[in-house]
Amino acid sequence: MYFSSLNQKINLMPTKRPKDILSLVEGSHSELKFILDKLSKINELEQLIKAKLHDNLAQHCRVINAENSFIVLAVDSPAWKTRLEYQLPALLSTLRNDGMLGLASIQVTVSPPRKTNEI
Repeated sequence: MYFSSLNQKINLMPTKRPKDILSLVEGSHSELKFILDKLSKINELEQLIKAKLHDNLAQHCRVINAENSFIVLAVDSPAWKTRLEYQLPALLSTLRNDGMLGLASIQVTVSPPRKTNEI
């Protein structure tokens, strides 16, 4: 009797199939799609900013966040932060002239890059 009631409970449980990976990315309200889109925009912005900086400085600078009115850049050390801060007014002006009219500020923080073998 116990096994028959257990068997009935098991049969009554709905079976869920794993979601296809594309459905996770392609859904219009998908959180993963939102994250991937934002990452893509940050990567494009980083390439644009690095193209406007001197090569030495560009190697030590990366975009870590971007919203409509501000960008947050990270550099390897306080020395690179100081060098970048001298160039911020010109960089801000250039980005506004390139169509980022709502850009109000660029913030700079020091964040040493992680080594690839670190977790």
